[in-house]
Amino acid sequence: MSSDLFAKIGISIALVLSALVLSSCGEMFPYSYRFRMTVEAETPQGVRTGSSVYEVSASNTSFSLPESAKRIWAVKGEAVVVELPNGKKLFALLRTNAHFGDLAGLSMSTLYPQFAEEGFDVVGTTRMLGDRVPNVAAELVETRNYPVLIAFQDLDDPLSMEVVDPTDLSSTFGEGYMLSSITVAITDDQVSRGLEELLGDGFFQARAQYHKRQMNTNGGVIGNPYFRTQISRIRRRDFISE
Repeated sequence: MSSDLFAKIGISIALVLSALVLSSCGEMFPYSYRFRMTVEAETPQGVRTGSSVYEVSASNTSFSLPESAKRIWAVKGEAVVVELPNGKKLFALLRTNAHFGDLAGLSMSTLYPQFAEEGFDVVGTTRMLGDRVPNVAAELVETRNYPVLIAFQDLDDPLSMEVVDPTDLSSTFGEGYMLSSITVAITDDQVSRGLEELLGDGFFQARAQYHKRQMNTNGGVIGNPYFRTQISRIRRRDFISE
């Protein structure tokens, strides 16, 4: 048998094996749904709202060993921005206090109350929510599942970020400010974009550089009080996920 034939057989076997590996390790038809999160706040000049649309996708990955199988998911979208009087802004991030710490856990826990009881089945819940009719009545998010709320003393200064207490907006914005509600609803609208333009060029770079400087001062991660604050854990992915 010629060396050329052996080479062709070898290539064919390699291609077959590659296909088998990919089929066993790849994502198995991911499911997805979109939802709109709306934040409503009372202000001295009336009610102000902001909203953003997100997409959650989930799938099972299967490997040669059953114990290696796992579920994976992702969230796409941007933080909600509520335009308040006098140029103030309230941001609701993609980081949350819900299970998994993200908007997947927040939306699933809110739109499907049995999510926790049924063992946090991300894939099954994603598939079920993907079959729901869009734009049905919005559901109230429980306070314990709220997204992290932040504000800036000066939006042009990324380092002026502060965490906002959802039960006490007045301590950040002044008398007459109060969070009315946070709701979510299934939608077929497009995922929201445009936040990076609002924040401006260099916003995230400035934050990253400051974070890096803090790692080299006051004892670094262990000794620097900065790293014991929630602000230190906020990253670009908490504002924008693509």
